[in-house]
This record gives sequence, structure tokens and C-alpha cells, in this order.
Amino acid sequence: MFFLATRRYVCLPTPTPEITTTKMAQALGWGEGERINTRGVRPVDPKTGRAKGGNEFSADKPSNCLTGKARTWKRVSDAQRLTVQEAGLLVGFLPLYLWHGSRTSVFQHEADVVPPIIAAAVLSEVLGVPWKPRVRDYNDQLYRLGEFLDPYADDFDTVA
Repeated sequence: MFFLATRRYVCLPTPTPEITTTKMAQALGWGEGERINTRGVRPVDPKTGRAKGGNEFSADKPSNCLTGKARTWKRVSDAQRLTVQEAGLLVGFLPLYLWHGSRTSVFQHEADVVPPIIAAAVLSEVLGVPWKPRVRDYNDQLYRLGEFLDPYADDFDTVA
């Protein structure tokens, strides 16, 4: 939900197939089959045989919503924690975006931020400019598999 002031009626955009959906593993350059542990070793519920309170999810689909607690997420295969840069990438920031503060505060900032892609869609509706070509271009370049973007390149405005 957004509260925006404008002098005209605005219909906020709905998701469309024109904007590609990227799986978490793809976005982070991980192989298929990765699982994310969100809460460490949890007691097992004897009735279900599963960890209590949720514990793991597959990285082979879009990421779960980030919260400040995402700082504790680990890959099951090698126990590597999700990095600040990886979490930033999941919410739509360039890999070398400079976050400031402690690990805890940075993850909270990343969880609270309005992602650039959402901000572009909402603001462009208010301003009356097309957003889909730019967002599609940004999204496609942001999540290019196996590549790191040049943080100084200004190539996200090539479609408009």
C-alpha cells in the first residue's frame, strides 16, 4: 500500500508477464537445488517430523520476503550466510551498492526499503511516464546470470 499525493487519479500497475520473474538461485548465481535455512537447527515436531516454526525453503523459486532476520539465512549446502550484497540484489539494488551500518541494521534497511523496481513503477504512474521498458531493461541487466555489473556503468536507460 502506498500513500501518494497527486492531482489526478492514478491506477497503480499490476504485475504483468512482460517483467520476468527471477529465481533466487539465478539472481545470486547459485546452482539449482539450493535450499535456504532460515532459523538454524530447530526442534522437530514429533507429529509431523518437520522442524517447528519453518526452517528451510528452496532457492529455485523467487525469494521469500526479506526481513531483518534474513541476516541469519544460510545455504544448506555449505552453511554460507546470505551476504549484505546478496540481500540487496534480491530487493533490486546493484551488487556494489554501498550499504552503511551494522549487519543487523543493513538487513533491516534492505527489508524496509521500497525496491527500485517497485518505486519506478509507482512513481512513473504518478508522473505519467512509461515504466515497463525501463524496468524490464533494469531487471534483465540486474540479474544477468554469471556476470557482475560494472557499478559505474550507466546502461539502465537504454530502452527509453
